[in-house]
Amino acid sequence: MTARNSYYPTVITFLVVDGVAVGLRFWARGIKRAVGYDDVTMAVSLIGFTIFCVIELQAIDYGIGATTIEEDFDLVKAAMFFTVAQIVYILATGISKLGVGLVLFRLADKSDMLIVRFTLVVSMAIVCVWTLAVALIFALQCRPLSVAWGVGTGTFLSTTVMGNTGIALSVMDMTMSWFYALLPIHMLGKTQLRLKLKISILLLLGLGAVSSIASIVRLKYDILVAQMSSKGGLATTDLIQTTLEATIYSLIEIGLTIFAVSLAALRPLLKRVPCFSDISSGGRSGSHGFAISTFGQSSSRATGPSYRLDDRAASEGGSQEKIVRVKPGTINKQIYIESTSSSRVPGTTAEPVRARW
Repeated sequence: MTARNSYYPTVITFLVVDGVAVGLRFWARGIKRAVGYDDVTMAVSLIGFTIFCVIELQAIDYGIGATTIEEDFDLVKAAMFFTVAQIVYILATGISKLGVGLVLFRLADKSDMLIVRFTLVVSMAIVCVWTLAVALIFALQCRPLSVAWGVGTGTFLSTTVMGNTGIALSVMDMTMSWFYALLPIHMLGKTQLRLKLKISILLLLGLGAVSSIASIVRLKYDILVAQMSSKGGLATTDLIQTTLEATIYSLIEIGLTIFAVSLAALRPLLKRVPCFSDISSGGRSGSHGFAISTFGQSSSRATGPSYRLDDRAASEGGSQEKIVRVKPGTINKQIYIESTSSSRVPGTTAEPVRARW
């Protein structure tokens, strides 16, 4: 299968999966009336990704990278759509990474995470500046830009500059992907959550790092472009096959990022999945346990049947009495505490819970 033939299956798959994921994200947040700026950013990311995909498919339909020329092909339009798509891709990548950062920024809302929030702000500022700089270089690869698709005459940047710019974008992308995947480890390190719950949250938030695999593969093509000596933009005959293959991984990268970040917000749905059930239940299992109340705090959790703690005589060998040796001259005092459970099965008599110290 050639690179051209891979576009439609890849685009359709990720548009459907990401569209459903983002839609469910808004549904899950809407239930709790908690739609925020991070959700809006992911919606904008999906819109940018959709525009990128549509423009790429237009380039494919007009014959970009085709080895056999057909009557309905228009290579000028194909090169135009392909060139514009690269610029849209850069902007969509930056917005998707910004969305991941905003998700973590919203989670780090505790007073002891000011440093984390400041670090996230700095990282998102770097993403914005880096993305705009790379997009500007790609937009100025030819002056006027129409030279990139063979219309008019003008000046253009060398493929070495374009390839190195692509490498810079890939490095930023991979760095931020892993930074945003590893940061939750620090954020959850001081929280009083069960280990299973922490692992589940880390798995969800860390899925975004999977997209860096596509960035690593695409980096190989950026290096190849940097080593070439062609002139006239990325849609030239010498470069088109390399850039077509690289763009496939660009599609996969953004698609995985949007899907992973959207999945992390689907707690009401993920509670039906056994390994993620703790995320929605707050770490509580479905079985009833013994409720603990201290100093005016109460628990609304249902308790099981009451048990007598003094069913066995104190003289039995299993008694816990006198484990600690009583020092001479001290008084051995016993205190009895009796409590009756407030919840009981209808038709039964509540038995007291009695403890002795």
